[in-house]
Amino acid sequence: MKKRLLSIILTLCMVMSITPLNAFAVTEYGIWIGDEQVTSDKTWSKQGWKYDIQSKTLTLLGYNMATIGKRINGNSERPSRFGLIYVEGEQDLNIKLVGSIDLGDSPFSSQAATKYNESYSGIYAPDSNITIIGSGTFSAVTHDAAIYCSNLTIGDGTEQNATNVSCESFGACIIVKYNMIVNDYSTVWACANGPTVGMNGIYVEGSLYVNGTNTTVEGRATYRPVKGECTNYTHYRPKNLTSGGYFNNAGSTIAGIMVYGILTVDGSKVEGNVFKEIYKPQEYDSEYTSGLEAGGIVIKNNATVEGRNINPSTPGFMEYGVQVHHYAIKFLGKGRVRAGTEYVDYESVNRGFRKSGGNEITVSGRLKLYESDTCPADFKKFAQYGFGGYTEYYTENMDDIYIKDDNGRGKMSYFKDMHDYETFYLASGIDLKDIYEIDLDTNVPFDVNILSGDIKMNIDIKSGFELPKIIVYDGATLKLKTSPDKTYNFTYPIELKGGTIEFTNSAIVRGLNIVGEGKVIIDSGNYSGTLGDNVILQISGGSADFNDNGKAVDAKGNSVHKYTYVARGADGNEFIGSANTRQPPYDDFYGYNRSEIFHDGNKLHLWLKSQDSIYGVNAFKIKADGTLEDENTYFNLRYGTNILEHRIPFDPITLKYFVVKKNDVVTLKTMENEPSSLQDSDIRVEWYSVENDKRTKINAHGTSMYVGRMGNSDNGTHYQADVYYLGWDSKLNHSYTYDAYIFIDEPVFTAPDKFHLDKKAKFEVTNNTPNGAVRLKYLWEVSKDGGKTFTAIDGETSSVYEPTIESQMNGWQIRCKTWVSTGDGQKTEPTVFGPVTINFSEKAPVIVKHPQSGATNAPSQPKPVKPGEITIVIERYYFFNVEATGSEPLQYQWQESSDNGETFVDIPYTNDNSHSLKVRKENNGKLVRCVVSNEYGSVVSNAAKLTIYYSPEFTASLGNKTINSGEKATFTLPIAQGNPYGAEVIWQVSKDDGKTFADVTEADGTFSLDSKVVDGKEEWSTTFTTCATNISFNGYMYRCTVKNAENADYVGTWVSEKATLTVIRNCAVDGHIFDEGTIISEPTCIDKGVKRFNCSECSQYKDEPINHWDMIGKKRPAQLQRPANAVRLLRASLSNTASAIIYPTKTDIGSSAVSAELTAKRNFTPTSGIRKAANIGRNVQFADMKRKNQLF
Repeated sequence: MKKRLLSIILTLCMVMSITPLNAFAVTEYGIWIGDEQVTSDKTWSKQGWKYDIQSKTLTLLGYNMATIGKRINGNSERPSRFGLIYVEGEQDLNIKLVGSIDLGDSPFSSQAATKYNESYSGIYAPDSNITIIGSGTFSAVTHDAAIYCSNLTIGDGTEQNATNVSCESFGACIIVKYNMIVNDYSTVWACANGPTVGMNGIYVEGSLYVNGTNTTVEGRATYRPVKGECTNYTHYRPKNLTSGGYFNNAGSTIAGIMVYGILTVDGSKVEGNVFKEIYKPQEYDSEYTSGLEAGGIVIKNNATVEGRNINPSTPGFMEYGVQVHHYAIKFLGKGRVRAGTEYVDYESVNRGFRKSGGNEITVSGRLKLYESDTCPADFKKFAQYGFGGYTEYYTENMDDIYIKDDNGRGKMSYFKDMHDYETFYLASGIDLKDIYEIDLDTNVPFDVNILSGDIKMNIDIKSGFELPKIIVYDGATLKLKTSPDKTYNFTYPIELKGGTIEFTNSAIVRGLNIVGEGKVIIDSGNYSGTLGDNVILQISGGSADFNDNGKAVDAKGNSVHKYTYVARGADGNEFIGSANTRQPPYDDFYGYNRSEIFHDGNKLHLWLKSQDSIYGVNAFKIKADGTLEDENTYFNLRYGTNILEHRIPFDPITLKYFVVKKNDVVTLKTMENEPSSLQDSDIRVEWYSVENDKRTKINAHGTSMYVGRMGNSDNGTHYQADVYYLGWDSKLNHSYTYDAYIFIDEPVFTAPDKFHLDKKAKFEVTNNTPNGAVRLKYLWEVSKDGGKTFTAIDGETSSVYEPTIESQMNGWQIRCKTWVSTGDGQKTEPTVFGPVTINFSEKAPVIVKHPQSGATNAPSQPKPVKPGEITIVIERYYFFNVEATGSEPLQYQWQESSDNGETFVDIPYTNDNSHSLKVRKENNGKLVRCVVSNEYGSVVSNAAKLTIYYSPEFTASLGNKTINSGEKATFTLPIAQGNPYGAEVIWQVSKDDGKTFADVTEADGTFSLDSKVVDGKEEWSTTFTTCATNISFNGYMYRCTVKNAENADYVGTWVSEKATLTVIRNCAVDGHIFDEGTIISEPTCIDKGVKRFNCSECSQYKDEPINHWDMIGKKRPAQLQRPANAVRLLRASLSNTASAIIYPTKTDIGSSAVSAELTAKRNFTPTSGIRKAANIGRNVQFADMKRKNQLF
């Protein structure tokens, strides 16, 4: 039962181990709706909600809940605070509205708690991101926040899902720890009521984004100081709001909308309104109030932001319609900001708009900012007394500019604000005529038109300055004056309508885009940009990186073209003193003067006449005082490139090997980049042919020499050239010697067309004799898979591969790769010869079936031969076979190994494909294999092993034993181990003359199995020792059985012959055999007689007394006469259980002269079978009565 119970427990454990641990687990999502928690088992409720796990969307289906919610604060805290919808931890939750959703109750927004001291919030998710979507309406009227979360998004921006959110609470209404986004087609109304400072209709710790032209957002705060217990009521303080305010007092200011970051309104309308109700007008109210307060306001797409401070009673200390900090207001498009404060006392310091932080109200693009203090009628919708303080900022697109004539017709200034109507006139852009000098020192959001005359425009770069679009008309010239130490970036194009623009200073100008038709004049400076196809570039100085449209000219009207050079090694702090040019016939140098810095650090753009060619440039470093160093660096033009370097203008070649084919054309070159006709006068070259180290001058000139078409006779030709460079800068002069070697690479491949086994096959590649450092390389490869893959043949890298063909090579493919390497680092592409397939019809032997190892049992122990029988022993054999293919005749030679494969010896007369071994134990473990051969080769089979299982056996006869009764007999048999190794022995005894045998027991004796090491070999034996024997053991037969120790392979037995145990009787052990007795002393009436019994097995006897009456009627034996002398008995102490056996002490009992002395001897072997006699001494006849008395 215990085993069954354990099995049941183990089965249960296994079932539990393979059952998923979460098979019955319920997943909680940290969301409560009323008192119902969302779990994996509860994702909907008949109360009117459902939750989608995948999209994390809570759908409210006309859900209504007033006072049941999740407890927020501790049980001991008062009031008890609850969240009607509670979201725990950091997660994203979508709330989809279907129908009308109502949370809370209408009285809650005017009280701190219920009469049960309970306070309710609407959506309480301080660490989660909430998105409210859907076409329904969300309404929450609560004590604490109607909505409290990390990030809040309302609406998805689509008309079909227009979302409406309406909230009202006693304290702060909507609280967002980070950012809030209201998308298009959404309406948000949030109102905070209460007596506490810091109430906000909407409070956003980060930024508020209101998007779309169909969106309205209004936040209200109604400040109602009341009497009674609520006046001193302490509200819950969120720990994670940086403002440090209470939960009901999220900001330090009472505001309809409070945004600590940026309020961005894109096409929407946002209102922030504060309503203060002061019941004691004579009291001074020191609270801060704002209709709307933000870190900054951004207006886009005709958006409107309004802030009202409605105060029908005594004004407070600091009251504004709108307050902005840090970033003020930025108009990125048309729109307006309106701010107003209502108060009775118009002389109060309070006003509609307040800006702090030092930043200005800014506009971008072509916008004009307007300011107004006239309050329009639509803004007064809540005011009872009107707005004593009102400010409005709005913008309009600005297409015109006001130009002021400061100095008659001499100098013009432009303005984007109109302050003095009398001194300004309206113009469409800047239209300049005649001779004006314009100071351009601020951004101009419109075009500058140069209509006529010679206009000078002084450009001064300031922070954020952006150059305007300039249009130059026919007949007008614009001279742009720039500062040499500044960089200018044009973002608008310069349009030429027949006019001319001239750059007059050495500034750095980037981004020029000159379009239209006209002329651009550059005589200094550093310029880059693009030119229209019909723009003429006149360049007489400077560095100009323009596209070459084919219309560029120099100062004299000569056509020039652009050449761009890169000066390697120039550090950007170098001026080009002059550029050396040459004209055909290139026998003189012309200075092309430039006094400009390299363009972009190391580039030089030169506009040269077509007949001019640049040769080099002189560059001077600039000292700290702006002057140039006296020493210059000369930059050579590298031959055949546009690179200027301070070095020789080419790369010398000092060694060249020409590895060519027959009929190839060879031209020798002494340098990598050869000079043009402009530069070849700098080079002098002398050519030589070399043979046996002797030079012969060749009538050739120039840096290269045409040798011609190659033939076999050109192989090994050696040429030399002495090269001398003499350039402009003598410090760079250089000379060297050029060596050229020609090698005609014409490899030829030869291979045998027939292949024979055991014969060599010669594959060879020959070529012309190399010279110099020309090395011929070879790589021989073989494929053994029909040409799919080739591998290198070890050690075969010479021109000859000559293997001996072996049988396994039939079908192999041989190929050779050869190439040339030279002393100058060249390596030609390898030429591949072959492959050649080795095929032959002769077939060496191939073994297709190898001999198989096997195991068998040796013959069992032969039965004993009975008399008259003849035993015939038939040997058993184990056969091995091999199968082979190959050209006939095939010859077979079997071999065997008795040392586990170390050596194999041939087995005589084994010339067949089959071989057998006698199944004898001496053949156990032998290995056999077969060598199959024919005239084409030989092959050796795998070795096969014969395993013979046999029983252990006795190596000697058991032998009969003869012992005396009482002794132990010992039988010993030596054992030879069998296979498998290990032996078990069983000794048996037969007590029925060999008819049956039974295993010996402890009562029969003991046996052992022993081993010892003799001459390094382990010898085993078994010994059986009988227990102490008696005559009953006589004739017992013994034998021993030995068998292999228990194993899975084989168990055999061997039985020894029988051994007979002969036991010689020992009367001391087995007891005496007495005769019928002889009367040696007649009894009398007075004395008893004596009757003697003799042992037939030994010389011992015993005497017994007889009475007189026993003899009445019996004839006395005549031989019985009384001895002449009495027999004396020694006194003996005998136990009443002992038998007395009398031994005569004298051999001659009958002599009268000799007295016989008898002794009594006890026998202590009660199991000997000897008859027991008690008190034997009392019946003994004594002749000497005196001794009798002494004895008894």
